[in-house]
Amino acid sequence: MEGKELGQTKEVIILSQGDHLKIIPKNKVDLTRFFDKVDLGVDAIGDWGSFESAFDEEV
Repeated sequence: MEGKELGQTKEVIILSQGDHLKIIPKNKVDLTRFFDKVDLGVDAIGDWGSFESAFDEEV
């Protein structure tokens, strides 16, 4: 997400965990606007079993 701010805060806490860095915003931020939607390529799911079977075949 280069060039986008995650909210009003610009301060973060960075924790080193082995070979990973954990970045935590200093203030609480609602991140759901970045990942609360997914495009499944269908208008609606009427029958979950049929959708699941078709989806598994494509993947």
